[in-house]
Amino acid sequence: MRRLSILLSTILFLFLTFFSAQAQTTASASQEAMNGFARAVDVADGSVFIGEPSNVHQSGQVYIYRRGNDGWTKHSQLAASDGTVGDGFGSALTASGTSILVGAPDVNDERGAAYIFEKSGDGSWSQSARIALSDTSAEGEFGSSVAQD
Repeated sequence: MRRLSILLSTILFLFLTFFSAQAQTTASASQEAMNGFARAVDVADGSVFIGEPSNVHQSGQVYIYRRGNDGWTKHSQLAASDGTVGDGFGSALTASGTSILVGAPDVNDERGAAYIFEKSGDGSWSQSARIALSDTSAEGEFGSSVAQD
């Protein structure tokens, strides 16, 4: 038994010494782009709103999908006007009528913020307001949960 153990250890050592191992340190772009996808979801007025707060290559996003003759398709993609990687934008969201309220709890050293987007007559969305805690407040993660009437 001891000889078998020594033999296997030797084979493993030789294999690791002469055959280099390679590893990918980040996921492929298609997989990595989905980090945090659907962390928050809401449905309103025939559209599905999906938050993606954890993408490591871009600021948080909210995707808006609509159902058409060919199924569901991406209609719009929203981001905060001051968005940065790691802001948590899209961690929480709620849609009602022609407005969306989106939370970004990691903005400004985790003080947090919430963003309001309004839908125009042509169906496009634009940011209409940013609500945040004062710079003197402690880490509050404002925007980690949102609701609207």
